[in-house]
Amino acid sequence: LQEALRDAAETARGETGHVRLGSSPTMADWLLPDVFRRMLGEAPRLTFSVSIGLGDALRKGLRDGTLDLVVAPIAPADAPEFAVENLLDDVLVVAARPAHPLARRRKVALAQLSDFRWMLPPEALASTLWLRGVFASHALPEPAVQVEVSAKTLLRRVLARTDLLTFLSRRDLGGDPTAALVEIDCPDLVMSRQFGMLSDASGYLPAAAARFATVLRAEARKTLKAARAPIASGNRLRKRRNLSA
Repeated sequence: LQEALRDAAETARGETGHVRLGSSPTMADWLLPDVFRRMLGEAPRLTFSVSIGLGDALRKGLRDGTLDLVVAPIAPADAPEFAVENLLDDVLVVAARPAHPLARRRKVALAQLSDFRWMLPPEALASTLWLRGVFASHALPEPAVQVEVSAKTLLRRVLARTDLLTFLSRRDLGGDPTAALVEIDCPDLVMSRQFGMLSDASGYLPAAAARFATVLRAEARKTLKAARAPIASGNRLRKRRNLSA
């Protein structure tokens, strides 16, 4: 009886159970590793299943009841269908390999991008729709997509070996030394978005998923605090020297 009571108490505190999580590729690379580091240390008896995917598939998992929680870019239509909580801001930019002909140019015009082909996520993705809309609003042909792909690892490795362009988060430019990418300076193609947590419209989460959400919020706040921290005086001096060079 005591063991049963202990198990019930641990489940109520979110120390045991199973969390079914859906995540966008960017969040899986960027924020989730620190969340799992904490979760596995604080609640080692928890188990997890993580589905990495794009927005439509993740939202379908919430609708079907196969996911407890989704961490992904927020779309305007998410509320009131889902409970939505903002976590972090993000910026998407045009990117290519460092040796790309446009990599060293400043203020690249939209028309100049028409000379190159693109590797993009599926057309239905919000960021791809936004990109196409910008070209259309300037009376320019839509980006010529040569490769459509949903796997970020493949996208990065193909871009690193070709002159294709893509549109992705600034956070995805680094991280992989074998597939480094750089931002193409195109002021017309800078898109702001927000990452957030999505769950059932009622806001209810099982105890284990609620504990995960608490840790996720804490790690997101740490990331925000680090991003807003003042630059050390030595770094500011080096930055001023670089600007004056």
